Amino acid sequence: MFGVGFTVANGVTTQYEFLEIKTNADTLTYIASPANQTRTTFALLEQSTNQVIFENPSHDFPQLISYQRKHKQLTISLRGVIDTNQQEFTYQLTRYPCNDST
Repeated sequence: MFGVGFTVANGVTTQYEFLEIKTNADTLTYIASPANQTRTTFALLEQSTNQVIFENPSHDFPQLISYQRKHKQLTISLRGVIDTNQQEFTYQLTRYPCNDST
């Protein structure tokens, strides 16, 4: 599975990264490739029907990435240490149907 994330400010793309979740030796691997940075791989830590958690303890931030699905919502959490402080950023995505207006 591939994805692309963009950060846009005042109509200008300020950051982007390519994301990949792939099967590697019968387990999942999460790979993040931010613009102008080295590629980072996260190993599968936990997987259930509605949640998957990846971890890379040696990465600067985040060290933990989780995706949790509940009904029509997907919660993405980025967790780790920044300047000796535990931090967490959460993004809530909601699925909406696409309506064909033609």
